[in-house]
Amino acid sequence: MDHQDSGRTNFIDKVDKQAVNGHIPDDAWGTFENFVKALKKSFEDPNRGKTAYNQLEKFTYTPGRRADEFFQEFETLAGRAGYMTPEPNDVYLIDLVERKVPAPLIRKVYQDEVPTVYADYKDKIIRFDNLERRLNVIAPAQQKQGTFPFFYPPTNHYAIIPSKTGATRYESQSPQRKATLEAATVDE
Repeated sequence: MDHQDSGRTNFIDKVDKQAVNGHIPDDAWGTFENFVKALKKSFEDPNRGKTAYNQLEKFTYTPGRRADEFFQEFETLAGRAGYMTPEPNDVYLIDLVERKVPAPLIRKVYQDEVPTVYADYKDKIIRFDNLERRLNVIAPAQQKQGTFPFFYPPTNHYAIIPSKTGATRYESQSPQRKATLEAATVDE
């Protein structure tokens, strides 16, 4: 029997216990307001906090999801588990976030002063996610138009050539020249 079935049974059993000669008196039901409260209580999860904790532990940041959407669901589960109090446990919440959020976003947070307050940490991740999404919209459009401001050529097409003077040059490494440049030392 699942939790909801046991809830229905508990509610019905409470009312049936008040039956007299197989007839349930009107007083057994009480007021409609009390009836609704008792009915809701009989169906609620007795382990709501533990269930929310388990859901929070399994909860993941799915690819393509916006950070603000992630935090809405994260905070709902954290609230049900009892972690979103007026004075939340910042250390624990930040630890959870660091285990859930993709590493590239966490690395961006660690490039600057790392917030120790959960709300600040969350704001920083959302800001970086929004900036990354904006850049992904802008960069491809600029690249198509030939106005992309920076061009980093793939490293496998250029050779780093040390010279005898200690200077370093970057030279085009076409497939035909690759063999001749592998061990080259060039005088400048």
